[in-house]
Amino acid sequence: MKTPITLLFLSSLILFSCGGYKEEIKNNQAITTAKITGKKLLDVRDGYLLKYEFVIDNDTFTGESGKVYCDFSLYSNQNIPIVYSTNNPNYALILLNEWDYEGWGYEFHDSLKWLDCNNPL
Repeated sequence: MKTPITLLFLSSLILFSCGGYKEEIKNNQAITTAKITGKKLLDVRDGYLLKYEFVIDNDTFTGESGKVYCDFSLYSNQNIPIVYSTNNPNYALILLNEWDYEGWGYEFHDSLKWLDCNNPL
């Protein structure tokens, strides 16, 4: 049986590691493009995750997006911008909408509006 102190420690560790992920990218930020390689299905009502890969210094890295609800054909085999940590490229986040770009300090050009299926062209 787990004690409350153990549970508190585990909860703190999870929260710290999630926050640390974005902080690591913020402190060592670079941008590149990743190729969409597939999707990971979730519950029908919960959408899916985009699977992607990108190459840094001849090393290939993979990742998954947050939940996506748009038709997968919009993204299939496309190259999409991501931000990643130059210290650890395993820390990467895909940029899919205007808020993602602005949140990381990049301009969301009109040419990227196709990425956001909730944004009318």
